[in-house]
Amino acid sequence: MNIAPFQDMPADDVEAFQDFQLSHNMAHQKIYDTLLSQGKVIGRNPLADSNFWERDWLLSHQQEHSAIYVAINLTGLPDMASSNLKNQDELETWMEVHNQVHKNINTALGIT
Repeated sequence: MNIAPFQDMPADDVEAFQDFQLSHNMAHQKIYDTLLSQGKVIGRNPLADSNFWERDWLLSHQQEHSAIYVAINLTGLPDMASSNLKNQDELETWMEVHNQVHKNINTALGIT
């Protein structure tokens, strides 16, 4: 699942956030399922059930990505929990960094 189409979404566009959350949750589910098929089990957070821009979501999301990186022996996970996603510049930077994190994971797992 490619989350790149959401890189330019406006910080105040609630509908775009909802679309992103659905797509992003499916991307995480695919990662989770792929890890499971390899005998690797990580915790799965309900990423689509929370407000994307809230601190709790950011922390939970960071923890899930950290567990994924550990499970597949990737290093260098950037901090994605400290951004203010209601700020357009920070959102755009976060989306760019986050998209690269997903690309790294997808490449390591062979997800297309």
